[in-house]
Amino acid sequence: MSSHGDAAVDLFSARAAASRANGAKSKGPRTAEGKARASRNALRHGMCAKKFLLLPDDSRAEFAALESALLEELRPEGPLQTLLARRLIAAGHPIAEVNVGGGLGVPARADERPVDPDAYAAAIARQLDGLDVAVGCEPGDYLAKDTAILLAEVVTVEERAGTTFVGLDVGWNVNCSHFIYGYAQELVVCRAADAPRTERVTVAGHINEAGDLFAEDYDLPPVAEGDIVALLNAGGYHQAMSSTHCLRPHAESLFLDR
Repeated sequence: MSSHGDAAVDLFSARAAASRANGAKSKGPRTAEGKARASRNALRHGMCAKKFLLLPDDSRAEFAALESALLEELRPEGPLQTLLARRLIAAGHPIAEVNVGGGLGVPARADERPVDPDAYAAAIARQLDGLDVAVGCEPGDYLAKDTAILLAEVVTVEERAGTTFVGLDVGWNVNCSHFIYGYAQELVVCRAADAPRTERVTVAGHINEAGDLFAEDYDLPPVAEGDIVALLNAGGYHQAMSSTHCLRPHAESLFLDR
């Protein structure tokens, strides 16, 4: 080995020896007081805490009584709800509002059963009975899903491996319901809205991705290039969720006041 190599090895060995010597001088906190202080290094609180913590002036007995009272009021069901309730209590968060999210959709096809708003509200009320909380709900689809349609032009009709594909000049970037949620929208060939649906087809978009579909094994009347197809139930969040994925443009919007 060259003299340069020997020098590098010697330097590395010297550093390693110095590191071991320094490490031997520190054994960490040894007293109970020191260990207690060190245990609070990188302390996290609130919902990020791994254990429930009380401030020095807090009474453990009073906290236990408060926890029992709140658990009795919240009545969590199952270990997950109990854990979340305990974390909320420990973090000192008063529960003033419960966000139940969305979920109020509308039927997309004739064989689907609509949501009963009264039954939905009653189910929420049963779970929150006795709690002095406000309930937040997101009924956007229920209010607006039927307020829009998406018009697209058929740009190709071809058969591959026994499947007839109807290609449209739009992609999932402007209507992502089927792509993301598997939502089965109804499609109508505008020039033959009432014609018998005798053809079994798969309706695809113009983005080169396997999931860019609007319907699979779906019955339509005979369709040809140049036909205009209407995708129903295109209101709700479709415009807000649209993008220019793969440089595909947003769909033009036309708003009617009648």
